[in-house]
Amino acid sequence: MVKYFIKGRMKFMSENKVEKPVKINLETFDEETLQDTYHLIRHINHYVGSARLSLLHLEHFSKKWKKNERINILDVGSGTSGIPEAIANWTLDKNFRISVTGTDTDLKALTPFQRNMQGYKEINLIQCRSPQFPFRDQSFDYVISSTFFHQLANREAVETLRSFDRIAKRGMIITDFLKRESALTGLATIALLSQNLTIQNTSLFSVDRGFRRYEIETILTQSRLDYLFFTEHTEHQFAVVGEKK
Repeated sequence: MVKYFIKGRMKFMSENKVEKPVKINLETFDEETLQDTYHLIRHINHYVGSARLSLLHLEHFSKKWKKNERINILDVGSGTSGIPEAIANWTLDKNFRISVTGTDTDLKALTPFQRNMQGYKEINLIQCRSPQFPFRDQSFDYVISSTFFHQLANREAVETLRSFDRIAKRGMIITDFLKRESALTGLATIALLSQNLTIQNTSLFSVDRGFRRYEIETILTQSRLDYLFFTEHTEHQFAVVGEKK
């Protein structure tokens, strides 16, 4: 079933990025449906390797940090708050202090996870919209976003990178899935097995909104942020990372 579903979806998957947004109207969800949907989104993010990939680059950056240094991180598009939670747990046996501010455009998306994050004093969740962030220049050491960039149109992606650059004192880490059949295969399997109509209706269209490598490289060129570079980690994962000199 999954095989034929994927073949049918691949037939209609566009060559370039689809810029029409995929919207989920959370206001129509009851609490049980909302929790179920975000639980499945966490599984999808785990498949994509969101937290692992972000922590891989953060670990590399941390080699330059001083003992007991305070590091402030902004996570854009937190959604299920998986990245802030992963960062907080990662620092438990480290010799530096980290605070993470997670953001999302939808307050209802953050509300259930604000309760779950109460045990993490280093995590703060707020509602705001990109690229018009309400933060001062260089107010965070690093800006991170995971499985967020595919939601942006090409022009918005350039503007958002420049906003990240304005806010970040040291650098940024952006991870997401590439627009490839391998990403579609994994998401299609999860979507069909989930029996969740929201996931089934949006996850595969999200792949269509993903970037191909040449599109990301064009966006990086247009941003004129020379310290950023593109890297592939699996057939369906990429990262845009860099530290300022």
